[in-house]
Amino acid sequence: MDLNVNEITSSSPINDSSQTSVVNKNESNEIQLKSDDSHGDEKKSSASSDSTIMMSMIRGYQLSQVLFVAAKLGVADILASHGRMKIDLLAQLTDTHAPSLEHLLRTLVHVNIFKIDEDGYYYLTSLGKLLETNSLRSTVLTWVEPCLWHTWGSLVNTIKTGTPSFDNLYGMDFYQYLGQNPNTLNMFNECMASSSRHKDFVETYDGFAHVNSVVDIGGGVGRLLICLLTKHIHLKGILYDLPHVVNTINLQHLDKSVADRLTITGGDMFSNVPNDGDIYIISHIIMGLNDEKAQILLHNCRQAMKNGKCLLIIDAIKTSSTDVSTNQMWNEIYNLHMLVLEGGKLRTQVEFQMLLEKQNFELNKIIPIMNGPVHVDSIFECIAI
Repeated sequence: MDLNVNEITSSSPINDSSQTSVVNKNESNEIQLKSDDSHGDEKKSSASSDSTIMMSMIRGYQLSQVLFVAAKLGVADILASHGRMKIDLLAQLTDTHAPSLEHLLRTLVHVNIFKIDEDGYYYLTSLGKLLETNSLRSTVLTWVEPCLWHTWGSLVNTIKTGTPSFDNLYGMDFYQYLGQNPNTLNMFNECMASSSRHKDFVETYDGFAHVNSVVDIGGGVGRLLICLLTKHIHLKGILYDLPHVVNTINLQHLDKSVADRLTITGGDMFSNVPNDGDIYIISHIIMGLNDEKAQILLHNCRQAMKNGKCLLIIDAIKTSSTDVSTNQMWNEIYNLHMLVLEGGKLRTQVEFQMLLEKQNFELNKIIPIMNGPVHVDSIFECIAI
């Protein structure tokens, strides 16, 4: 006959020990159930955390646009000038719809760009100050500029074809587009000049003491070369870039001793480069080129250089690291950016050496110059052989 628990505890001659046994069993079952619940809670918590992370990634483009609009409207500059301000006056000064502007600013309050006090006055945080004109405003306006925004929107085309989406969208390459859109060009030049990388290079490389002339190929508006000529007062420099780029340069703000040693020349580096410099510089250009274009540029440099002269390539090295980290993620995203925008790529040291050897350059040494949040820049010191 089958007995239930009550029957066991009341009729057994070993009543006390049986009751203890049953109680312990019940407690054990209860502990097990709690343990199962605990594991269930952990799984739910982990799933919830994963979902939150995923949603942050999916909707990241929305925050980029919020930052872009705040930068475009110059809100940080206004608040920097006035200290703090209510939404109605901010809307008046930015020519915006006050309730909509408030939605925008309140969003940025939650990421610590602005703060709002109990009286409804908005003011800048230290993070928000980076949106000022003399800081990273141009960087925000460049990276979220509509032409780049639309290009990333066609990333799937690049992944399928291996070709830059920018060319497909606009019927021209990125630099041709800049030549036809002066406002975008000016913002791009300002963005490129706003970082500390030029100063970092000048402070790091010490090979200018015994040379007379430097040629900066694709040097933009000349910030790197101007830094060099300012530090090394014996140097003469040639700035070489596309005509629509160098035509925007204004030398009036330069010290006369620097301006007198600076020659500005317009041209196409894929056709030729100026002859007989002692040192040639190619900064952040190779990364934007496919192998064919990189070979053309290096060939033109080698044709212009005498044996023993020096080529300095400032670029990022692609690592073979499989580490999972934020820095590595941004390296990969930057690699995608070069691909989708220009058809370029970051290269390993071996890939650089192969490019250089084909054009009779010997890689003498590599000097790291910057540990940035996006990639590590290096100086490739190359000798013409």
